Amino acid sequence: MMRRHSPIVAMLIAAVTVLVLVCMPAASSLAQDPLSIAQAGTGPAVATPEQAEAGSGMMMAPTEALEGMVSIRNRLWLTLRAAPAAPAAIVATLENPAQGAQAGWIWRALLLTCLSLAVGALAAFGIERWTAQLRQAAHPAPGADKAARIAFVLTRISTSLLAILALFFAGLTTTVVLSPEATPARWTSLMTLATLSAFLLQRDFVVGILSQHTPRARLTGLDDAQTRRLSGPFLAVLAVSCAIFGLSGWLSGLGLQESYVDLLQVIASGVLCAGMIVCVIVRREMVARLIAGPSRRPSRWRATLAATWHLFAIAYLLAATAFSIAHVLMSSTYQPGPILGPVAAALAGALVLGVAALVIERQFRRRRAPGESRDGDPVGSDIQAGSTHPTERDIVTAADHVSPWPERWRRYWLHVATIFAALVAAAVLLAVWGLLGRGETARHWLAVTSVLFATYVLYSAVRVWIDGQIADEAGHVPEAGDHEAREIGKGSSRLATLLPLLRKILIAAIVCIGAMLLLAGLGVSVAPLFAGAGVVGLAIGFGAQTLIRDIFSGAFFLLDDAFRRGEYIDVGSAKGTVEKISVRSFQLRHHNGPLNTIPFGEIKQLTNYSRDWVIMKLNLRLVYGTDIERVRKLIKKLGAELAQDPEVGPLFLEPLKSQGVIQMEDSAMILRVKFMARPGDQFILRRVVFTRIHMLFDAEHIAFANRQVTVRVETVNGRAGEEELDPATRAALGSVESILDAEMPTKPR
Repeated sequence: MMRRHSPIVAMLIAAVTVLVLVCMPAASSLAQDPLSIAQAGTGPAVATPEQAEAGSGMMMAPTEALEGMVSIRNRLWLTLRAAPAAPAAIVATLENPAQGAQAGWIWRALLLTCLSLAVGALAAFGIERWTAQLRQAAHPAPGADKAARIAFVLTRISTSLLAILALFFAGLTTTVVLSPEATPARWTSLMTLATLSAFLLQRDFVVGILSQHTPRARLTGLDDAQTRRLSGPFLAVLAVSCAIFGLSGWLSGLGLQESYVDLLQVIASGVLCAGMIVCVIVRREMVARLIAGPSRRPSRWRATLAATWHLFAIAYLLAATAFSIAHVLMSSTYQPGPILGPVAAALAGALVLGVAALVIERQFRRRRAPGESRDGDPVGSDIQAGSTHPTERDIVTAADHVSPWPERWRRYWLHVATIFAALVAAAVLLAVWGLLGRGETARHWLAVTSVLFATYVLYSAVRVWIDGQIADEAGHVPEAGDHEAREIGKGSSRLATLLPLLRKILIAAIVCIGAMLLLAGLGVSVAPLFAGAGVVGLAIGFGAQTLIRDIFSGAFFLLDDAFRRGEYIDVGSAKGTVEKISVRSFQLRHHNGPLNTIPFGEIKQLTNYSRDWVIMKLNLRLVYGTDIERVRKLIKKLGAELAQDPEVGPLFLEPLKSQGVIQMEDSAMILRVKFMARPGDQFILRRVVFTRIHMLFDAEHIAFANRQVTVRVETVNGRAGEEELDPATRAALGSVESILDAEMPTKPR
């Protein structure tokens, strides 16, 4: 339990420590000379235009920064000291408002507010009834795809926005009609309408995006309980903060002193910051799961962001709250933007992403192949509408006609839409902080961002297209247990070999062009860069002749289609399978494991063992007296049977045939058979051919020849008994027997 709440305890301790460090020096200085501090706190709150212009052109000096921090600290202390007198000041303001209202104005204000809210509620109810049919038509069915769910969410948010606008403007019209003059009652009604509309707008955005009341349209993957736990505390914090901000604005309009208004705004900032931090800490694991996504192994940046997002959020909230409080103390005006900026940015980004995703999903749903179903349903589920169980043939046929390209481009455009939504969110956040600038500065940043965005979009498109082509052109990958097939593989196609090099060249060109456009947008002249590049290229041409030779040699080898990735080649000094091809060299993986890197300029002769076809020749040792013509007919019949075999038959380019006797030895006739196959398949067929020939010869009683050595020993009496041999002859016979035993395997008994 202690471990679960330790982050909250740590944050409370840190907040108390900061408060003590801020207030103790101010308290001690106030005890020494309260009048001087009071005078310091009543200085000018806003800098003159000359000071602002001078301060924008240079950084604040350290002494000025320290003086500003001391001034803010002193003002904060004076504002907090006014807290005990705040209730009395508020009561006095309500009794004697600045507009000079008559006695009992509060009851009139309450009545006017209730009437305005009632009329606004009726207008909102009318809009809800008018758009009910539209929401019902957009309501997603069970198992609806993402496009239908996004459409419903956007429809729900849009209709809610219309209802809120109807509430506000209907109430505003009622207030102005019933109270045409500026009175406290009118101000009370307007502030109530504004505060309520602001809260309802934020609530409907949050509830709509999380689809709290519509599980079928939910895009987050959370259940009802998790959605309530995620949105409940956040909405409570927003409600309390809106109420305090509305109260401070209402009292400020009634004539409350600025010091007390500042106190209320400081309290509202603190409550909003503390509540947001508590929400972040309590719901950090739930949000982390949403960031990580449904994948069990998310990408590195997703995992890092999911693990550390709450730290960045807490740091941002503390900095934004400090900025807002300092702005209140120095200028007596509150800026809720820095604190609520992430919320506004997230809502804007989500809205842009939702609209873009809806368009993308609908466009690609129209282009989806007939056998391809929605959201990962099995291919072939829509085949044979009248059949409950489609056959396996139907599913396979449909899968063969499904192109992977629509799904690839759909993911690409969703990725581009996500990046664009992130840029929109960042622009909203910068605008809230006032860092986006106006006029020339805004156009400058817009040009720079557009160049970077266009460069990345083009870069991603090139990668998607080339990677997809490489995946489509991928060659045959041998089975894991087929070691010899891995040694001499079929290799990739020529397009799959050239596409990686083309990808590198195109990406380099895109990056260079994007960098030049970026520099030009930043005001840097790129003309000297071209001149310098020409001089550098000339120097490289003279000093790196070997590099130039390797590059040009590689280009001509690839144009001649001498080898491809995955093929087994021999260049004299090394041989192996081509694994990687770069601009100036390539890598060969030997079948025993070593990896050799060879520059193209070092190749004098190249032998390719994986191109087009290969002829495998097998030698058979037969005993003398075997009917060769009978063996030839049996081999021919076996070749016809293997060609008709459903498993190995397609691997033959030419059937198995006999070439007759090619050699006569002392103890055997050497008969050769051959067949033609594709590179890599000959090793599979060789095992099959040897096995079938052995079975055939065993059934036809055709004997294979064993290696024999005949030793003739002459004795004195003409008899060959071992007892008649002298010791030298016995030793010679023993050596011959040992040689035969070593060469001939022992027959099983």
